[in-house]
Amino acid sequence: MGGALAMFAPDWSVLPVFSSRSRNSLFLSSLVLFLQISCLTRETQVYEVEEANLKIMSAYFAKDQACGTRHGVTFPLFHRADRDDVDGCVAAVLASDCAVWSQADPTPVACQALLIELDL
Repeated sequence: MGGALAMFAPDWSVLPVFSSRSRNSLFLSSLVLFLQISCLTRETQVYEVEEANLKIMSAYFAKDQACGTRHGVTFPLFHRADRDDVDGCVAAVLASDCAVWSQADPTPVACQALLIELDL
């Protein structure tokens, strides 16, 4: 029985041996790389307030031009917003039917959701 278990024991002699100093350097460089990637990823996934509002206002203007209506954006954003949420709002505005867009407040649900989002 002991021989059968020995077959599955790892052979540690084939693993590279790192000194304590090189292990610490490897750990620190891995940690720094992870933090840089996670910070950059978060920053590239959001629009600044001005850019988000400009994209939404441009979509409203384009839809008004296409439908012959005149609406103003009644919900300016005061916080940074996720790119996917803003792009979803813009897509919802541009996909709206002109009959729906002619209503008094044609703001799509995707755009209304931007107002209640918390910037954490």
